Amino acid sequence: MENLEKPQVISGAFAYNGQKNDIPDAPTGTAHASIQEGFPPITMIPQEDGGEAPYGQDFNGLGNLLSQFYFFTQNGGTYTFDPAVAEVIGGYPENALLWYYPDENNVTAKWLRSTKANNTDNFITNPEVIGTSWVEQNNQQSILPPTSILTFDHPVDFSGLLPLNSAQFKQGYLIENCDTSYPDFWEKMLEYKRLGASNAAYARYAKTQQQYTAELSANGFCGFYVIDESAKSVRLPYLGDAYLQGGASNSIDRTAGLPSIQHTHRHRHDLPGVNSSCAGGGRVLYVYGANDSGSAEQGYRQSAYDNTQNSAVSAIYGKSDTVQTDSVGVFFYIVVANTWKDISIEDFTARLDAVTEQAIDQINTLVASATTAFNTNADEKQAAVDSSASQAEAAAGAAKTSETNAKSSETAASALAEAAASSASSASESKEAAAASAVSASGSASSAESFKTAAEKSAELSAASADASEVSAQTAAHQAGQAGEHQISAKASAGAAEAWAIGSIEEQPAGSAKYWAEKINPDNLADVDLSNLSSAGNAKLPLPWSSFQARNMLANGSIAKDQVRTFTLNYLTNDRLYEVIGSVFFTSNGVVTIRCSSNPVIADAMVSNPVAGTFIATDSSRGAGTFTALVKNKTIRFSNTGSVTATGVYINVFAFREVGD
Repeated sequence: MENLEKPQVISGAFAYNGQKNDIPDAPTGTAHASIQEGFPPITMIPQEDGGEAPYGQDFNGLGNLLSQFYFFTQNGGTYTFDPAVAEVIGGYPENALLWYYPDENNVTAKWLRSTKANNTDNFITNPEVIGTSWVEQNNQQSILPPTSILTFDHPVDFSGLLPLNSAQFKQGYLIENCDTSYPDFWEKMLEYKRLGASNAAYARYAKTQQQYTAELSANGFCGFYVIDESAKSVRLPYLGDAYLQGGASNSIDRTAGLPSIQHTHRHRHDLPGVNSSCAGGGRVLYVYGANDSGSAEQGYRQSAYDNTQNSAVSAIYGKSDTVQTDSVGVFFYIVVANTWKDISIEDFTARLDAVTEQAIDQINTLVASATTAFNTNADEKQAAVDSSASQAEAAAGAAKTSETNAKSSETAASALAEAAASSASSASESKEAAAASAVSASGSASSAESFKTAAEKSAELSAASADASEVSAQTAAHQAGQAGEHQISAKASAGAAEAWAIGSIEEQPAGSAKYWAEKINPDNLADVDLSNLSSAGNAKLPLPWSSFQARNMLANGSIAKDQVRTFTLNYLTNDRLYEVIGSVFFTSNGVVTIRCSSNPVIADAMVSNPVAGTFIATDSSRGAGTFTALVKNKTIRFSNTGSVTATGVYINVFAFREVGD
């Protein structure tokens, strides 16, 4: 980050007033998240391939867990020894830092550091461990790395700084118990001592006390360190009045010095000779040195050269290439305070801010993913409801059409029946008239034969007409009966369609389209008294159905004859009363009867009596059935009261919701 921005102030941990799950440490074996596993692999498989969507309550729970630490720190919280933490992680690691509050007002609060790995020593209940497994840290820490040398124009007394040229410590300041007093500085000393064995730049750290004493005695100052690994002590350099000089040559200590001076001196002597003749009978004396050369006639001779080295006069010559310059006295101090492993406080703050920002980004990503998942599931469920309602509406329309057709058939049949009755009446009247004519004909002798022949002919025709009318009446009656049957069938079909579309749960036990639409719509939820379903008390329906996906309790398992199996529904968020809907499938080579605990009282009774369960399904080869049950404490039981073991058993729950206490 190029600048440090103050994080957002939060009123509590994420989703502290929302629906959330406590994230368990161990994997759940379901689609729920855990600390060890995170979101399980099944949540990363598309639902159409058998995967399960992650739970929004888990996202809220994860965000809540992560933001608890941010909220705690924001409010000024600090960490001290926690036995629960020590137990979970196997003890605090080495160099862990915790606060110790020995009094209720925190006046003498101490910052303690762990000196060992897997540290379970509780300094709150056993303060005697302070100084051994936990040591006090200096709160006023330097922002510079250990071994840095600082200069001041006056003596100072700052925590974490020790003097290098104080007159009070002319033998060099000795740090005792350096490993506990200044652990980071001690680690640096050990590191530099190892390097000093082969690297001249670090040679000052690989010196003995004897070498230190000899150097100090010879020069009046010493740039060595004496690191005693047995005593855990460090003797610091004593710089005295020395001034610091560039160390490119890897020379540790340099004493004062001047350059050496060499000069050459030449002179001559003029003396009277003893061998030369001169005017008046005198002689000229020639004096020859050992290095003289020349003829005897020369009147003088050059003396020998005088070549002098000044170092022979004083040891100061030749000790330096320059002359001591003017200087100002200062006070040297070395940084020994425990610091953040060569990281400045500013760097540490920046890293902490970066980690916090990264955590917030991760939380935002999780929230966005959860929102998308919820919206997708809501859209899918609404589409399913709309489709079910449309299908129910179409079925109701078809039923109405069937009813109309039946009424038309009934009307036509009634008309045919009336026509047949009229024909029968006419035939009867014709038959009676023919009979009357026959009687009249028999009374007239003169025209008996003619009337008899005519009457017989008329009677035959009337009889034929009567027979035809009777057949027509029978046909009409049959058609009327069929029309009645069609009407009854149409009314039954219309009634069934109406029950599936808008019927109550009593009229349609599997639930009509209207029933399920109201049940999964939170806006239409109402309190429903379920006391008639369970002795658990007055249960309510404050929440919608939470899932419409199969969750296996048993997959390709078995239930022995007269066995009761207990299953725990870990995906339920608490131990309150839940309504669950599911299915059972099994195979066998004999009679199998599956029962379940449809409410908590039956669940308790089934522990000792398998037949106390509510009947689900029975068969001698394979069978299936559905169940609805009230579950408390996340527990449900199933039994087999048949004659053989049920094999290939699949038991799952595909919907559940919280209904009360």
